[in-house]
Amino acid sequence: MLYKGDIPGQPVIFYTLRGKFDPENMDVVMEKVYETSLISEDLRIRYKGKLDLNGTEGRPVITGTWDNSMEGTHGNFACRLEE
Repeated sequence: MLYKGDIPGQPVIFYTLRGKFDPENMDVVMEKVYETSLISEDLRIRYKGKLDLNGTEGRPVITGTWDNSMEGTHGNFACRLEE
């Protein structure tokens, strides 16, 4: 079954996002694990990126790639600090 970023019939998705940060080279590695019995525990989204402390409008930003090896999907992502 292909979830396409959502769980059929579930308007709210809960997940845990765990990660590590290497301050020497600004590398960020994260893993998203969904908190539901409706999908396989093997469905994990892995993120790899870099932290730029002087990103968009002077706010820290993380940019990188994500990979869903279970479903064969991948792409780019970006997130920034909102104040």
